[in-house]
Amino acid sequence: MIFERTANGWSAYVPDLPGLGVAGESKEGVRKLASEAIVLHIDALREDGLAVPLPSAVEFVEVAQGRLFPYAHSIPSPSIRLDGDL
Repeated sequence: MIFERTANGWSAYVPDLPGLGVAGESKEGVRKLASEAIVLHIDALREDGLAVPLPSAVEFVEVAQGRLFPYAHSIPSPSIRLDGDL
């Protein structure tokens, strides 16, 4: 799950589940909405007889002042990443 600060609050998306994105006023609210959306998305995939994506590879790279940023590489297949706090 990737979080982004917006002019009006926060948004989050899940790169491994195309089309899954949410927005809201608070980061915690967005986290809750996205978590619920992930469950619904996976349930829908299963109901349709489709495969649930496996986790992809992610690294965290320190770039400045001790902050960690994700750096995805060698992504073998789509997946779900539930931890996206930057």
